[in-house]
Amino acid sequence: MDVFADDPNFCSACGTILPLDNSSLLKCIKCGQKSDLAKMNLPAKTTRIYFNTPAKTKTAAQEEAAHATVSDGPIADKKCRKCEHQGLTYMTLQLRSADEGQTVIYTCPNCGSKEVENS
Repeated sequence: MDVFADDPNFCSACGTILPLDNSSLLKCIKCGQKSDLAKMNLPAKTTRIYFNTPAKTKTAAQEEAAHATVSDGPIADKKCRKCEHQGLTYMTLQLRSADEGQTVIYTCPNCGSKEVENS
């Protein structure tokens, strides 16, 4: 009994995941079984999802609007090194390995300058 007979993602003989390509004939990398996509009972429509598509470039007006809203987020009692403004917004990220501390990025709501602190 071919459990994977109608699924184009798996080899019908051994169940190994088949490599994705644009050809109508797929060959299993483990057992060599060849599957013809035209003979399978596939849905009429397939959907492809793309992840991590490149972002569109921002215009100067969009960049200014982004700086106008930098005050969103929690505020730390810290002074800006550039303009001496008291009260910087911040966010934390885990950019290094899990056994090391987090990275804190401070943003001045007044001038938009950024400071990075590895804690």
